[in-house]
Amino acid sequence: MTAKVTIACKIAVPWFSLQLCEEREVAENTQTGPRTIKQWFRTGDVVRVRGTAYPAGTAPEGYPAKPPMSGGYALTHGVDKDFWEAWVRQHAKAPYVLSGMIMAYEKSDSIAGATRERAGELSGLEPLDPKGDQRVPRSTNVSVSSIAPDDRRSPAAA
Repeated sequence: MTAKVTIACKIAVPWFSLQLCEEREVAENTQTGPRTIKQWFRTGDVVRVRGTAYPAGTAPEGYPAKPPMSGGYALTHGVDKDFWEAWVRQHAKAPYVLSGMIMAYEKSDSIAGATRERAGELSGLEPLDPKGDQRVPRSTNVSVSSIAPDDRRSPAAA
């Protein structure tokens, strides 16, 4: 029996598909004739990891149940540890791995601690917050101020 891990994912998608890849040499046609290059091809089973996105209100019929959450991360239990380690080796330089938006631990205490520690970090895919969000578009003209909410009501609203 192989060891299992729990994957914590803070990427705001319904699920994130993980799959291993293998390197193969293939022939590529060029203007001067074929040459051999290396390409990566997906292989093996696809592991679906739950993300944090979930429909507001009533979920559509057939939509999976809301995933268990910890510190803003969606948890996927029972993923093969060997698969996870191989996948992380292949994706070690991916931004979501480097930033800790997807991580895995064997013990539930470790997951709880790691997600609690990173609870305040943002993935960049959260909904915009119009008040103070760095991603809200701003004018590049220094003479134009930001739009401020107005307390006065328009005559039509009154």
